[in-house]
Amino acid sequence: MAFRLSHLSLVLSLVALALAGVAIYRNTYEAMMNNGGLLQTVSPDIGLLESAASILTLNNKNNIGAERKSAKLNQQLTQESCVFSAVNGVVDSAIDAETRMGASLIRLHFHDCFVDGCDGGILLDDIPGSFQGEQTSPPNDNSARGFEVIAQAKQSVVDTCPNISVSCADILAIAARDSVAKLGGQTYTVALGRSDARTANFTGALLQLPGPSDNLTEQIRKFSDKNFTIREMVALAGAHTVGFARCVTVCNSNNVNPAARLQCNCSATQTDSNLQQLDATPAVFDKFTTMR
Repeated sequence: MAFRLSHLSLVLSLVALALAGVAIYRNTYEAMMNNGGLLQTVSPDIGLLESAASILTLNNKNNIGAERKSAKLNQQLTQESCVFSAVNGVVDSAIDAETRMGASLIRLHFHDCFVDGCDGGILLDDIPGSFQGEQTSPPNDNSARGFEVIAQAKQSVVDTCPNISVSCADILAIAARDSVAKLGGQTYTVALGRSDARTANFTGALLQLPGPSDNLTEQIRKFSDKNFTIREMVALAGAHTVGFARCVTVCNSNNVNPAARLQCNCSATQTDSNLQQLDATPAVFDKFTTMR
C-alpha cells in the first residue's frame, strides 16, 4: 500500500514539473513575440502552476496521512502478535507439563470475569493486615490455580516484547483462549485493552460466583445478574468438559444419584482432597456433539 502511494506521488510530481516546463516555455515564447506582454501572459499560467502545486501538496499530505495510519496499524499488529506469541509459548509449556493446567486457567479467567468484570482482580495477592483480595475468598481458596503461569506469561511479554504495555487481565484472557485451543476446542479472537484492577472484592467472590452447592434458583439468579440467559447458564454451568474437581465438591453424601457416589475416586470423608475427573475425557475440550 505504501509503495503504491509513493508511486502515485512520484507520477504527480513529474506531471507538475512537466506543466511547469510547458508554462515557462510558453511564457518565454509569447514574451519574445509580443515584446513586453510577459506580465499579461504569465498570470494564467501561474494559476495553472499553483493548481498543479496544490494537487501535489494535497496528494502528499494524503499520502503521508495514509502512510502514517498504515504504519501505526502495522506496528499495532506486530505488537499484538508479539504478545500473543509470548503468552502462547508459556501456556503451551505449562499444559504440556500438566494437562490439568489448561482447565485451571480457563476456570481462573471465569472466576476473574464473573466478579466485577475481567479486570485481573483475582490476581492480586493478599497483604496481611492491609488488603484482602479474592484469592482467599472461599470459592477460590485452595481451589483457584494457575497464578504462577500468568506471572510467567507476563514476564515473557516483558522480556520478549520490550516497550509494549499489556495488562495482566489481557494476559489471563489470552491464556484462557489458548488453553481452550490447546485442549482441542475452537479458538476465538481476544481483543486487547482491558485495564487491571487496583483492588479486589473478597465479598463479591463469595456472593457472586456460582457454587457447587447452589440450587437451581440460586444459579439462575447469579447468572441473570450477569445478563446471562438460562440457556447460557446451562452451557456454562453444565459443560465442564475438561479438568478435575476436588472430591469434597463433587462426591458428597447428598448426591441425588447414589450410584454416582460409588464411582467417585474419593474416600468417605468430606475432607478428602483427591481429584475426580469431570467427564470421561478430562484432557480434551470435547465438541458439543460428543459431550456426554
